Amino acid sequence: MHESTQFTSLCLISFAYRNTQETLRKYPLKNFFIIDSIEKNKKRKGVKNMLFKKKLLVVSMSVLLCAALIYVFVFQETLSAGNLPSGSYQKTCRMMSYNEANDLLGGQCKDMNGNWKTTTMTGVKNCQYVNGDISNCNGELKCTGAGLPGGSYKKSCWCCYVTMTSGSKYRLTCYCNPKKGKAKLTSLEDAFGCYYANRDIANIDGTLKCQ
Repeated sequence: MHESTQFTSLCLISFAYRNTQETLRKYPLKNFFIIDSIEKNKKRKGVKNMLFKKKLLVVSMSVLLCAALIYVFVFQETLSAGNLPSGSYQKTCRMMSYNEANDLLGGQCKDMNGNWKTTTMTGVKNCQYVNGDISNCNGELKCTGAGLPGGSYKKSCWCCYVTMTSGSKYRLTCYCNPKKGKAKLTSLEDAFGCYYANRDIANIDGTLKCQ
């Protein structure tokens, strides 16, 4: 959809530019300043045509300006997309920007209710280094999928990531689908303790459980 609208705006710019050039070539701007004197003599040949061309020029220049604004503002994220880090977030986020010096990614991401939320994320390079995915987790940018413990939860949970707790253990956090309704944010303390004990980390109706 972006590509077709972008092509349309470029066509409008091209059409308006050619139309404006042709009008100015036939009727220089200096001629428009004598319109008042021309209007005083209604019998003068070409008065109506001159007025029409003046209106045409104004319309052409307006179309040119509008098309240029559409191209700049609607597609500014598309034009800068080449500088953005890869990740699944690009499917549901917009107006993204990346500051490489500060390793900071920011923009707006859509939550599960369809609302746009402003969000930022640091540690982008580290996320890529550990083969993580930069994801949109209910309107928030997160590094997900890196270093996860195994378990059946992976079949029905998403946006999973691991963080270290104060007790030097690892907490697993995910959005998990319940039997009915929207996904729930849930966490399991000492997830690797469960995994190394040969137990299953499972999604029980939207809640992570060690079984």
